[in-house]
Amino acid sequence: FYLDNNNRFYVKREGQDAQLLTSENLRVTNLEFQYLASSSESIRISLTVDYNISDPEYQYSYGLISSGAIRK
Repeated sequence: FYLDNNNRFYVKREGQDAQLLTSENLRVTNLEFQYLASSSESIRISLTVDYNISDPEYQYSYGLISSGAIRK
């Protein structure tokens, strides 16, 4: 996963071209991956996305926090 210079969110898999995961009108303003110390291998993902439009009436920001664990 990575952000380009315009804060667009991509995924890149080995041997494949990068894929844009967000709309052209969205900008990721925060992206964090955090390892969680616990009995299993877990991570927390924090993501904030802004709707990038010139009309202030329709500008919007949304934050999301989620976590996941590797099951063996």
